[in-house]
Amino acid sequence: MSIETISPQIPNYNVISKKFKKCFDEKYLTNDGRNLLEFEKNLQKYFKSKIKPVVFCNGEMSLYSLIQAWKIHLKIDKCKALVPSFTFSGTVNALVQNNIEPIFCDIDSTLTIDLSKAKIDKDIKFVIAASVYGNIPDIINIKKFCKKNNLVFILDNAPGFCSRINNKFPNNYNVDQIYSFHATKIFNSVEGGCAITSNKSIQKILKALRNFGQLDKKTNDVIVPGLNSKMSELSAIVGLENLKNINLILSKRKQVIKRYTEFFKTLENKNFISLMNVKKNIFCNFFFFPIILKNKSSQQFINFMNKKKIYCRTYYKSVHTLTYYKKINLLKSKSDLSFTNKIKNKIIAIPLHSEMKNKQIGYLFKSVEQFFMHKK
Repeated sequence: MSIETISPQIPNYNVISKKFKKCFDEKYLTNDGRNLLEFEKNLQKYFKSKIKPVVFCNGEMSLYSLIQAWKIHLKIDKCKALVPSFTFSGTVNALVQNNIEPIFCDIDSTLTIDLSKAKIDKDIKFVIAASVYGNIPDIINIKKFCKKNNLVFILDNAPGFCSRINNKFPNNYNVDQIYSFHATKIFNSVEGGCAITSNKSIQKILKALRNFGQLDKKTNDVIVPGLNSKMSELSAIVGLENLKNINLILSKRKQVIKRYTEFFKTLENKNFISLMNVKKNIFCNFFFFPIILKNKSSQQFINFMNKKKIYCRTYYKSVHTLTYYKKINLLKSKSDLSFTNKIKNKIIAIPLHSEMKNKQIGYLFKSVEQFFMHKK
């Protein structure tokens, strides 16, 4: 038996192939096509957003463009942003590409940004929080922090599709956010992503940014320095079909999450591991199931599970430890990253798929128990 790290959700090929053929027959494959516009409309309905989400070719360009849009809107050139180190590198890369210096922040037991240790100066203009493993950070208190310090709050919610706070999406709290629709995510369009804002001026800039800075294709006039980051019709078709099935996917996933939570809680009670703190008002989609090892090394665990053909990984690499960010010495501010440094080499991402069978789950649990109980 084998349990892969990722198991992408694939729509019915017979359905999407007919739509593909229609695109080919009409020779309209990209550039605000019919399927893309329908995709945006359906996403707006799903997220109950005030205005339409703006869909991009991937999540990274969604984040890069949302940050850029706010810089343009506020007429900011160079500045700083508070951002967790414990996140995917794309979160921080989008800042650096926008000429923004990242000021790394620690995390708490939710594995999301902890602003209690943050030091504010006049050059800090943004807080970029991230949903880690789909766990939404404390957006209510982050909003209060940003209001008090006159900062723009953007949520990198790349892995957080379906995750909610008080049964609402972050955009329902007027939080500007992005999602990734990469094939590895719970919801995918093969490649893709979107930015959601409640600010019409930001939405207008976003729509221009994904099309070379143009709003009017007929004139080719450029209102902002944008790039080509449009989604193709083929990806939009996959996204549309997967969106139809998202409630069924989520229902299955919740059953798996419940079993994982119950099983790994017993290991936490035995002091073998610690679990990510998911607050009662949060529904976390668990893009991977993280465990923090107490007395074993992550490599020991990964090697053991690999022999069982269960492919775990260390998914989030603390960005301040990566080659480029060490090289440019972004820790000169001497940020307190004590919790990040404590857990960064002890945390394991356990595969969790919506389509997992009882036999697979049982095999995974038995293998994990064998590791901790020292059985062969």
